[in-house]
Amino acid sequence: MATWMNTVCDYCHYNKETVEIALSCLDRFVILLNNIILQDRQVYQLAAMTAFYISIKLNEEEVMDPNTISALSRGVHTSKSIIEMESTILVALQWRVHPPTSMSFVRLI
Repeated sequence: MATWMNTVCDYCHYNKETVEIALSCLDRFVILLNNIILQDRQVYQLAAMTAFYISIKLNEEEVMDPNTISALSRGVHTSKSIIEMESTILVALQWRVHPPTSMSFVRLI
């Protein structure tokens, strides 16, 4: 999923920090669910794509529509399931979706 996120990030000319934030959110979400999500590949893919979608919404000037994310999943996930997973992730993370990144430390130094 990280490779996929980086590919989409490059194609859309997004900041690489967006991928780093998405992966941080995904990792924390998986840990909160005690790795249960890893047992179902489609649910994990949905969570990863949704974490990337959330990160794009928060960090990029131009956001993607849930329908675009659904199309990128090749029809496996609907825009409704992406929106539902977005709510699930945000509630699970208690809306803590601005983690420190390596670039945020570099900017401070």
